[in-house]
Amino acid sequence: GSGGAIKTTWDAYALLGIDRPSGVDAEIGMDYYFERGPAFGTAVDWKTSAAKGRVDASLVAHDTGEDTLKSGSKEDFDGQTRGMVLMEHRWQLSDSWTVLLEGAFISDETFIDGYFESLGESRREFATSVTARRLGPNSLLTFQGRGSLNDFIANEYLLQSQGYNVTKLPEAQYWRVADDLLPNLAPGVAMYHSEWRIGRVGMQFSEPTAAELGYRSMSKSMRAFGTAPDVSFADTLEAAGLDESPVTRFDTRHEIETRIRAGAVTFEPFMVGRVTAYDDDFDEYSPGNDEQARLWGAAGVRASTSFQRVNNAAGSSAFNVHRLRHIVEPSLTFWVSGTDVESSNLPIYDSQVEDLTNGTAMRLAVEQTWQTQRGGPGRWRSVDFLTFDAEYGVFSDDSDRKSPIRRFIDYRPEYSQPGEFFTLDSTWQATESVGLGGNMIYDLELNQPARESIGALVQHTPDLQSFFEIRYINVEDATLVSFGAAARITPKYTVGFNASYDTDENDFQRTSVTLFRTMQSLEIQEIGRA
Repeated sequence: GSGGAIKTTWDAYALLGIDRPSGVDAEIGMDYYFERGPAFGTAVDWKTSAAKGRVDASLVAHDTGEDTLKSGSKEDFDGQTRGMVLMEHRWQLSDSWTVLLEGAFISDETFIDGYFESLGESRREFATSVTARRLGPNSLLTFQGRGSLNDFIANEYLLQSQGYNVTKLPEAQYWRVADDLLPNLAPGVAMYHSEWRIGRVGMQFSEPTAAELGYRSMSKSMRAFGTAPDVSFADTLEAAGLDESPVTRFDTRHEIETRIRAGAVTFEPFMVGRVTAYDDDFDEYSPGNDEQARLWGAAGVRASTSFQRVNNAAGSSAFNVHRLRHIVEPSLTFWVSGTDVESSNLPIYDSQVEDLTNGTAMRLAVEQTWQTQRGGPGRWRSVDFLTFDAEYGVFSDDSDRKSPIRRFIDYRPEYSQPGEFFTLDSTWQATESVGLGGNMIYDLELNQPARESIGALVQHTPDLQSFFEIRYINVEDATLVSFGAAARITPKYTVGFNASYDTDENDFQRTSVTLFRTMQSLEIQEIGRA
């Protein structure tokens, strides 16, 4: 995305000729991008007995190149100063109390996509926050202030879902897990879980348009974000009746679960009650809804068992099998819930508070594991060399379909993505160096796969590994092929290559070649990327 470059990382203390302070490491990055000019960065880590943290900073002083964005578009620059600063710090005040600080500032909306694409794909939310946390044996108390220093969003998952950051200025939460209701009479039979939260929450919209992020055609913009390319995310959200004014929210959730054994089968009945209240009725967002409080409840039962068979005579040199244990774990969950205010009538500040699934659901699953011993005489060890899991899930018709990829979240079914579907998951550790995996989610309402993937990881030698994956996503009618390899070609040089190819567009989404040169106090990294 950022073009060819020579990147160097220097030990700051060796470079400056000063002694290293205890517990503090510092690196200085000095890079040169062939199309963009010089760039600078630093990474500082510190650690004491009571605290640890890190700062990462990057600066392109006079950018004269172009960003190759994930959409395939290019964005030209004519001398702008660009960069980012990321900070995190953890301070352990006592055995129970911890203070967490984090900060994030990014110069512009395409900097992450152009220079640090992996951060936009997988990093937690870019946010600035202060959190005080008290952790007890089975409780958690937090006080948090949270917001964003930017008026745009760099996390891809937030852009493609809600399109806004959530501010908490402030919010307090208190959680208790597994309080035993019958500690003397029947320990472990009845457990109580509770959550409490109250705070001032709000939305912080992303101001740029899809076109400013590189999605300039109507088809690409609608496919990625569901908006026209020349309309900002903020305008879209405001047109839907949302605004950035904060509201006061109170929420509490209570669950009682019991555990009953009947022979080899364990039954776990459970009941849940929840109350959420606001100082706003959200009339602009949901006309006709004048409720300022929501009541939500659910009940269900889980049943599970496990059995196994051991075959000491099983053996195969071809499949590297020496003895075999087959473990089968079937389970069944039945669940029903109801509410007086549907989640579609509430703005979503936290998906685990507002965006709850309602209706009736059932899940039937069978998890299978085959274990064997590998290693040889004197060093035998157990290995899960093959797994095969199957799951069937079905929700009633009155459950809102919120995602084209269905999921059943067993520990809290209200977080599920409703529909009728089955899922197959399998892994095979074929040898000590070859691992294979596959997954399929099949939508029974559409009678076609919602998502399929299959891949392999191969450790050819201690100095060479490669991977391969094919993934199909039905809702986007997209088939992506990803592959790559990394090889240590000398004790000092490592070369890596990876690419992602879109078979429907007949084009590479991304390719990169990286060369690392390691010295005693210096690492040089040359990257070519498109």
